[in-house]
Amino acid sequence: MREPAAGPDATGDSAVSATLDRIDAVSTLIASCPEVLRLVTGADGMAEARDSGRIAPLLGPVAGAALADSLGTLRAYHALGVRSITVAGAHWTATGLTPFGESVIREMNRLGVLVDLSGAAEETMDRVLAVTRAPVILSRSAARVLTDHPDNVCDDILRRLRANRGVCMVSFAPDQVRHDDQSASLRDVADHVEHVRALAGPESVGLAGSYGTAVDAPHTIGLEDASCYPNLIAELLHRDWSEVDIAALTWGNAARVVREAKAP
Repeated sequence: MREPAAGPDATGDSAVSATLDRIDAVSTLIASCPEVLRLVTGADGMAEARDSGRIAPLLGPVAGAALADSLGTLRAYHALGVRSITVAGAHWTATGLTPFGESVIREMNRLGVLVDLSGAAEETMDRVLAVTRAPVILSRSAARVLTDHPDNVCDDILRRLRANRGVCMVSFAPDQVRHDDQSASLRDVADHVEHVRALAGPESVGLAGSYGTAVDAPHTIGLEDASCYPNLIAELLHRDWSEVDIAALTWGNAARVVREAKAP
C-alpha cells in the first residue's frame, strides 16, 4: 500500500479518510485473490505465505500526516493491520522531531509498527535513530552519493543503520539509481546495493522492488518487472556475493526487521 489517495499534502481528517479508504481497497483486493495473496502482519505470516506459494502483502507505509495528531489513530491503524508509517508530516520536521513525533516513534516501537525513513530529512532520520529502540526501514531508497535524489540516503545514515540493525530497501526506480544522464541499468542498481552493503553491512540491505511513480516512464533496463529479479541475482553472484548474503538480501533481512520491529 502506498500513500493515501488524497496525496502527500493531505492532512487531518481528509488524510485519515483517504488512508482508511486505501486500507479497505487493498484488504478487499487481497481477500478476492486468496489463491495468490495472503495479508500478513508479521514475519511468521510472511514465511507461511511464502511456503504456501502466495505473495505476502504487508500494509504500509501510511503517511505520518494521516495520524492526525493522535496516538489513538496510530493504534487504530495497527488494529487494521498497518505495519509501517513514514516519517513525513507536521511532526517530522527538517530539524528533527517534535515532542509528539518522539511519542509516536515510541508507540510504534511498542506496537511493532516499522518506522519508514525513506524521503525524510537527514536531521529527522538522525533524531529517529536516536529515539527508536527497534530497527527502522527505508522502504524505497538508494545511495545518495551515487545518485542525488531526495528519496536516497546519505552515507552517514547508512553507517548508523548498521548499529540500528535496520534495512535499506534499494529502489529500482530509474531516477534513483541512474548515473549522470544515462539510462538506468541493472548494473546501476547493483552498484547501489553494493554501496549500501559496504556501509550498512550485509544484514542491512534489501530490495524494494519499486519501479518509480511516473506514469508510462521506462523502467530500469534489465529490471523491467518482477520476472527480471534473477538477472540482478546473477549480476551480484558475478560480483562474488555469497549465497548467504544473497539469501539475506532477498528475504532474510526484510523478515528479520519485521520480526524485530517491536521493541523489547
